[in-house]
Amino acid sequence: MLKMPRKANTTPLREVGEAFFYMDPTTKLIDSESGVNQTTRNPLYNTLKYVFPKNPEIGYMMMSDQPPNKAKVSDTYAHKKGVLIFDSDNGIYLEHSTPKFPEDPDDSSTYSFASTGLVYGQSFFCLTLTHKDLDGWAEGALIEKPYVYASNIPSYTQEKLPNVIRLSNSEWNDNQMTRIQEINIGEHYIRLYSKHRYWGKDIYHDLLAPDLQTTVLTETWSRGINTMNSNCTGSYHSLNILNLMFQGQVWGRMNDHSKWCIADDYYCIGGINRQEKQLERGGGAWCLKNYEFTKTIRDAITYMEECDLE
Repeated sequence: MLKMPRKANTTPLREVGEAFFYMDPTTKLIDSESGVNQTTRNPLYNTLKYVFPKNPEIGYMMMSDQPPNKAKVSDTYAHKKGVLIFDSDNGIYLEHSTPKFPEDPDDSSTYSFASTGLVYGQSFFCLTLTHKDLDGWAEGALIEKPYVYASNIPSYTQEKLPNVIRLSNSEWNDNQMTRIQEINIGEHYIRLYSKHRYWGKDIYHDLLAPDLQTTVLTETWSRGINTMNSNCTGSYHSLNILNLMFQGQVWGRMNDHSKWCIADDYYCIGGINRQEKQLERGGGAWCLKNYEFTKTIRDAITYMEECDLE
């Protein structure tokens, strides 16, 4: 799911920054008639409604480098925004890019989208996972070191999700610099990447590209200082996407807070930007192997940043 940047003189949803495009393995790309702040035909609401209002038997963990109601999070924590929701049988994980979202269920009993996320484009990736795969994700998160700003840990978590318990106790793993996890969900194959801040390298160029053995095309936040150029060193490259056009709607990376890339048949969403300061931040990425996803995204790219070969 990709939320469009706010765009004047268009439709009401686009003008306020609530319009989004949605796609899943059974649904081709659609321009939604709903908005990210609504409770009908909104995948975000349908995902988060299990914790709004709070249910003591539903576990959750909310992570963000820009949490609601907190001015600043130390750079020693991961550059990562995500929500884990689980019960005694399985769970859901949502990776996203929106600052100050969602609210802590202890502070709000109703779903709402953060106003801080409306101006720029945002990315979202949600999937249902077994306890085994959820706990594997948590093992990687112990390397990444996300800032957890809200959680509910039911009693059954101790037995079924031991790494989630370790994560809730901040038992960080400083002995492993990277981790790659393989996940199979039916016919769908996923590679999950984690990096420690001490690793000090670009997750796209130095981890995803060599592991997938291909060039990666990246769309990440480019405002701020020391945004990295496209990198054509080594066997596999990382190229910055500059402009996109989805179903006639055009926007550039300066208006996009998303963090995603494509690599051959893999579509990846994570939390790291291609900026020099973020070489020193933990973080991760989920990569789903799906030809239709990647073809749709690749066809939307209108302008790339080529490498300086001088």
